[in-house]
Amino acid sequence: MRIFKTDFRLRDVLALNYPPFRPHPFFQGGHLQTLYGALWSQKLPAKPTIRRHIELPDGDVLSLHDDCLPLLSPVGQPVALMVHGMCGNADSPSILRIARKLQDNGIRTFRLNMRGCGDGKGLAKNPYHAGRSEDVQAVVEAIAELCPGSPIHVIGFSLGGNTVLKWLGENGSRLSGLVDLAIAVNPPVDLKTCCEALSNKLYGLYDRYFTKQLIRHVSECPHLGTLKIWNKGQKLPRRMRVFDEIVTAPQSGFRDATHYYDVCSSGQFVPEIAVPTLILTSEDDPIIPVETVHGLNLPKNVQLMVTPSGGHLGFVGRKQSDPDGWWLDWRIVDWVSNPSQLMAPEPQNSGCEVAA
Repeated sequence: MRIFKTDFRLRDVLALNYPPFRPHPFFQGGHLQTLYGALWSQKLPAKPTIRRHIELPDGDVLSLHDDCLPLLSPVGQPVALMVHGMCGNADSPSILRIARKLQDNGIRTFRLNMRGCGDGKGLAKNPYHAGRSEDVQAVVEAIAELCPGSPIHVIGFSLGGNTVLKWLGENGSRLSGLVDLAIAVNPPVDLKTCCEALSNKLYGLYDRYFTKQLIRHVSECPHLGTLKIWNKGQKLPRRMRVFDEIVTAPQSGFRDATHYYDVCSSGQFVPEIAVPTLILTSEDDPIIPVETVHGLNLPKNVQLMVTPSGGHLGFVGRKQSDPDGWWLDWRIVDWVSNPSQLMAPEPQNSGCEVAA
């Protein structure tokens, strides 16, 4: 068993046999990790993609990208569903980058556009939000029909990670036989706390940035843009909390933003998760307060891995044993490809080099 000297908490490292994350010397700290991961990405050649439409019970339609032609995909081949984060879509650089690496390792990938995102604009009358777990269920069921006999792995990033965890916990053991593994990367498991923290980081720059992107998204959606969300002459919101109060909550059936946060935060559902699940985040995430994941009540089949650094969906590291420095990508490939080899046996003594 390999146990690396690291700053991970003892419970986090004993179960997962992963190499530690060592940040790139030029990208130290959560802000630089986050910005580099968002603004620059490894460029990989495109592969064939089929765009599928998934009809939902309420009449909305989702756009799903199938990255492998069925005729080239053997029956029973593992598949992975990837769910993007807030203000992202199925063609976000990090989603494309990780999808390609999964494909190169024999895993057929599906990339979901949440309601109205990416080339799904105009297909949904209702906005996406952190609690749309019913959409994940509909897409997984559709994938199960497309790929009979294939192990299904579900990977959620940031807001998509919250949605995936909520879905896993709500359904518990009912997902047995439908989904094999799940991963949530930097999930905002406590939406209220995350929203409050967002407004305080970098003098509120993150808060204003995401709010501006959400306003642009709403204005560009054919259905949502025609709604009289703001009164004539009213200033556009500059804070996420205000946006959720006047857009997300009323358009999605919640009383107000507090009700939305209370109902859709995934932390309350995590104890009921029955599917083997990895929650991966970092101590210096400038968007998701790390104490929200440290406070989770984890069932035995859910592993929490918290790295000292990595930012929010960054994890830009030094090239070590991986083919390149995108450490997060290879941990996802490891978990999905063969998780059984990564589950270390219980230590026979307490002589492991683990920093407190």
